[in-house]
Amino acid sequence: MAFKLNWTVFDGRARRNRLAQAEANVHEAEAQICVSRDQIANEVWAAYSDLNTALRQREAATALLEAAGRSYDAALESYNYGLRNLLDVTAAQRTLAQARSTDVSPHAGPYDFGRFGFQSGGLNSIERNETQTMTPFQILAS
Repeated sequence: MAFKLNWTVFDGRARRNRLAQAEANVHEAEAQICVSRDQIANEVWAAYSDLNTALRQREAATALLEAAGRSYDAALESYNYGLRNLLDVTAAQRTLAQARSTDVSPHAGPYDFGRFGFQSGGLNSIERNETQTMTPFQILAS
């Protein structure tokens, strides 16, 4: 019977170097997690900002359409009473046509509503409840 014992007395600090390499790999992975978390937070903020901007643009376009419609109705009524001329009516009609042609659908403009989970119904299919607005931090936490 023979026993063989192999004991490394000096390995040129290879064990210590492997341990340092493993610790460096852990720190690299932690840093990558932080980068990913920051990218996600940035994307959530961008999406939140884009959504709020798009909703405000839609509200403004709707208000413009309503105002242009009232202006046209007033100009036409004034024309019928002889208080305005045809140029005023056509100017109001042109403004109304421009307001109607303003496309605020989710397929127009620089905003990609697909990332918000909207269906083909667009913004009209969403019932907004102002009391349940969530900030990006609340979205990330959920």
